[in-house]
Amino acid sequence: MAFTASTLTWSAVVPNVVVSVAQSHRLCAKPVKVAKLSVGRQSRVVPIRASNSTDTFDADTGATANLKEFLSDLKNVGRVRLIVNTGMGVLESVTTLEGLFYHTLPGKGEYANVIKAEENVDFHLLLSSVSGARLVTGKSMRGDFPTYTIRFLNAEKEVGASVFVMWKPGTMGDYDNGQVDAYQSLVSKYAEEVSFATTEYDI
Repeated sequence: MAFTASTLTWSAVVPNVVVSVAQSHRLCAKPVKVAKLSVGRQSRVVPIRASNSTDTFDADTGATANLKEFLSDLKNVGRVRLIVNTGMGVLESVTTLEGLFYHTLPGKGEYANVIKAEENVDFHLLLSSVSGARLVTGKSMRGDFPTYTIRFLNAEKEVGASVFVMWKPGTMGDYDNGQVDAYQSLVSKYAEEVSFATTEYDI
């Protein structure tokens, strides 16, 4: 199933996590502000940096990072399956995060967006609702190969949306060169669970 602006409205079933914005062309950009963040158990500290900062996150030195930096790094995993599970229904779409951009919906907040008409993808992530991410290495139920999933968490540590690293089309577990390395780089940089500030993106 694909995410389409004409058929998907998440605000009713997954409040403040992932929504479809039918009038995305009316969104306007919003500058990033500096904020603080709390530290979760078994997670790396990820303080917020200003959008014009050149610093990058380093867990050992305590350099700064933010959710947008994490999403930028996430692009490197290549082909992924975007998943939103409401409990009543599941929507999935295979794409990449190349072309991801940010806009603010007045009265709602700032969103990370992936819109690809040729793939029928229209995906929007409300940044202020993402309190953290969990990076999960598992094992496929359909074969003897590892799987890699990034799960975005809300303030209650519930999964609001997932990014599942996808193997080559027509294969089972045969990842493209660099995909696994990119995922492992995320784990090395951010640990298996990372926390983000949410107030930075509030309206």
